[in-house]
Amino acid sequence: MNTAKQTISPHKKYPPGSFMGKLRKRKIIETFLAFIGGGWLIYEIVHWVLVEHYHLSHRLIDITIVTLLCSLSCTLIWKWFSGIKKKRKIKMEFIIVPLLILFAVYLNVTFVLRMGHSEHAEIAADENKGELKPSLSGFQRLAVLPFANIRSDPQTDFLGFALADQIISALAYVKNILARPSSAVRQYQDQEVDVLTAGHDLNVDFILTGYYLKEADIVRLNIELVNVHSNEMIWREPVEVRYENVFELQDIVTEKVISGLKIQFLQDERGRIQTDVPQNPLAYEYYLRALSYPNTNQGDQLAAEMLKKCIELDPTYPPAYSQLGFRTKQLAQFGLLDPEETKRAENYLLKALSLNGELLSALGNLAILYTETARAEKAVEITRKMLEINPNNATA
Repeated sequence: MNTAKQTISPHKKYPPGSFMGKLRKRKIIETFLAFIGGGWLIYEIVHWVLVEHYHLSHRLIDITIVTLLCSLSCTLIWKWFSGIKKKRKIKMEFIIVPLLILFAVYLNVTFVLRMGHSEHAEIAADENKGELKPSLSGFQRLAVLPFANIRSDPQTDFLGFALADQIISALAYVKNILARPSSAVRQYQDQEVDVLTAGHDLNVDFILTGYYLKEADIVRLNIELVNVHSNEMIWREPVEVRYENVFELQDIVTEKVISGLKIQFLQDERGRIQTDVPQNPLAYEYYLRALSYPNTNQGDQLAAEMLKKCIELDPTYPPAYSQLGFRTKQLAQFGLLDPEETKRAENYLLKALSLNGELLSALGNLAILYTETARAEKAVEITRKMLEINPNNATA
């Protein structure tokens, strides 16, 4: 009796002539698995290193995926036809394989081009309809113009620029909005402004404008958001607060702008905006009056006086120290020419940061001061902190 063990041929399960047998013989399965492993590694490198770390365009991920699919298609087609051994099919092979490879490349390239065209077309269509979507750069460009006083009054005219400045300062913490700085819109203070002209001059997508009226203890603010490209009003809303709570306007308007632009507003951004609350209404009025003074020697001196009054009434309000540091630095450079004033400006800014370490205005002014006084390493360190708070911060 023959007791020798019978060995099972590896091809018994999949005969050479069967489809699976041909796949095994031509090592197509092994090639497919190798591509999956290598492709996954390439995708992770592109995603986490190039896009997330170096902030390259997210389109690079799409292009990588399409390129990998194209390469896999061409390789599998080649592997299949390279296994054909019959002489009568050799000539046909050299015709079919190049055609199939070209066809695969054509399909993948067409996909990439259509993907790009459809994305641009969708954005253009949304703009024409007034429907807002995040721009390709990932943020919306916005300018807040100084508000007009319905009933001009020297006692309340300062609110027009000051309230706009406060809204700009709040929007500086929102990563998906690039708000033009107050220095860029100050030129429109106390002027009749054509919204579209201002929008094009400031190179923005949207303009926030409006007018206000103070009656007794009430401040009424009517604001509107305009799409500069389509010349359409996105929304118009009235806001009303008691004058002693006028600081709430920046939070209310910021929320409305974010809602109107339909962008994501993260909880940490909301927390940073609502950090600094004045403890004394009169102190906050002094602060707002200081903001409205122009950046001239006389304006800086008047602003510094107001800010010192503000700090006397509320010594824990960080923005007052930040603004006083900025005005003092200006006077040291263009007015008093006293080195001691520069040191005093630095101390004001450091005081602001001791009360609120994430106050962007104080960080920005301190970085500039360090740069101008040959302390670039400290300036770079502070600038990096600003970018941690908001990677899209234009000042940083």
